[in-house]
Amino acid sequence: MLQIEPVVTVIIIAKQESFKGAAAALKRSQATVSRHVEHVETELGQRLFKRNHGAPGVHLTPWGTRFVFWARAFLTVLTMIYRLAGKAEPTLELLRDQARIDVWEIRPLILGAKNMDQESAA
Repeated sequence: MLQIEPVVTVIIIAKQESFKGAAAALKRSQATVSRHVEHVETELGQRLFKRNHGAPGVHLTPWGTRFVFWARAFLTVLTMIYRLAGKAEPTLELLRDQARIDVWEIRPLILGAKNMDQESAA
């Protein structure tokens, strides 16, 4: 079953085009970021990123691009549910380490993730 933190991690990696950059933005280790991607890829049976061995940066696969698009939509809907429930500053409990992610804090990172489906259609 997918958990929210790995989904958010994938979105941030797409935005940063870097596992290292995502780790810094999320205040997580690079190993944790890699485990999150592995979890999502294993759960869904699809590769999300093209790794450029020896070259800096990573890029979404076509499937990864679709995943990021729908994951962003899901998190936007989840944020609206919190707003409708009267939560001024929604947070998501992350079950593994009981850390909290402030949805408002990461929202610019989520919404800024590249949507390569739209770019390739242009």
